[in-house]
Amino acid sequence: MEKAPRKKEKRPVKKGAALLTLLCLAVLAGAAAYFLRPGAEAPAGPLREEQAVLLDRSVEEISALAIRPEEGAAYRLIRGEAGFFLEGDETLSLRKDIVEEMGLMASVVKAENTVRENARGEALGAYGLASPACVLTVTYTDGEEKTVLFGDLSPQETPQRYVMLRGDDRVFTVLEAECAAFFHDRDYLRDFAQPKLNGSLLDRICVRGEKEIDLRYTESGWLMEAPWRYPAASARMNTLLSRISAMAFDACLGKAEEAELSDYGLDTPALTVTLTQAKTVIRGETAEGQQVTVDVPEREYTLLIGNETGKSGLYLLWENQVFRASNFLLGFWKEMDAESLLSQQPVSFQVNDLQSVSLTAGDAAGSFRVAMVESVTENNQIATDEYGRTLYECEITRLPGGEAVDQEAFLTWYASLSSLRPAGRLPEGYALSGGPEAVLTLESGALTREIALYPYDALHDALTVDGTALYYVSREWLNAAERLP
Repeated sequence: MEKAPRKKEKRPVKKGAALLTLLCLAVLAGAAAYFLRPGAEAPAGPLREEQAVLLDRSVEEISALAIRPEEGAAYRLIRGEAGFFLEGDETLSLRKDIVEEMGLMASVVKAENTVRENARGEALGAYGLASPACVLTVTYTDGEEKTVLFGDLSPQETPQRYVMLRGDDRVFTVLEAECAAFFHDRDYLRDFAQPKLNGSLLDRICVRGEKEIDLRYTESGWLMEAPWRYPAASARMNTLLSRISAMAFDACLGKAEEAELSDYGLDTPALTVTLTQAKTVIRGETAEGQQVTVDVPEREYTLLIGNETGKSGLYLLWENQVFRASNFLLGFWKEMDAESLLSQQPVSFQVNDLQSVSLTAGDAAGSFRVAMVESVTENNQIATDEYGRTLYECEITRLPGGEAVDQEAFLTWYASLSSLRPAGRLPEGYALSGGPEAVLTLESGALTREIALYPYDALHDALTVDGTALYYVSREWLNAAERLP
């Protein structure tokens, strides 16, 4: 037998206290009416934690997905024997991973939080649900339909979006990551092949249009040929090649001949990029274990870059197809700056790539031949490392006589030459006057580089590299260079 609750004895209330109590109740009622009125701003946080389930049926029970995305036309995916296909365009090949992800996300939609129990009319606007950013309608094999409305992003630290089920006045939030697939437009679903470029195989990069940049690969490093003939910086070029290798597109909009190129700014592109891939040889093994080689001829690729999409992206033409891509992955072409690619170390040849070095600077003059010869042990055997690879050492001779030069002394001097760095930029259109006060010539297996210094001011010399004058350098470098080995 349960114990009966004990009644509390009522106590009389003074008249003044009673009036005060009534006044407080009136204020609280007015506040409640204000906060619950239609059109109130969305609360910063949830009313309570609740794992409400908006959709919860298996993928196999879904017969169709109708999506009205934030941008672009509405479309409908129908389940067939081979998976989902676009209604009205059954022959169009779709991106299987994306479509499968959409099906999985539509099978279960769980709320993170309940934000509001009863939201109608103008109140929906506070959550972006009066005009939803995206509408998903799921049709099941038994004929049932459910529609989910996705609104604005909520202010939670973890990205979440306001959401409600049509026919239910409650407002929830769901994780942005668990509904992002429904925001893809129809074009995003079209299957296509991503570019597969290996930056290390490129021989030439040519950019035309809003800017003009030509880059050519040599065995001694990349060389810029336009807008100036000048050596390119190795580190900057490696970054550029990595970005080219990582190029990827968001969506294929169709073949060029089927598109109105002017709509995308591709009839007069902002940039035309030509990439030349070197001739290569692919080696492999057949199923029978036979070693085979396949020659891949040189190939030229052309990339046209058009208008901005208006949403952190751009349109482009590649392999006769129109694409949409993000600025994150393709925007580097428009940001590309020729001067930032210039080498700040013109004496950049590796010693094992050198063939000769000569310097003429006033009374100081010298020419040296550089050769890599097999290293020999004390018992007159060819020296090798722990893996059996032949070791080499640097042999220096003075030209024209051929006298031997101390290796350590030469390498120390060459290291001082390699320290050459610009101290500043010459004024635009600067004209050299008189003859050079010093000329350094470096010859490698791939090219010859001539570096000359001209008087600039009391502390600096104007620097030319292969005849191009862009920078000035400290005169201290020349003082050290004149101390020949």
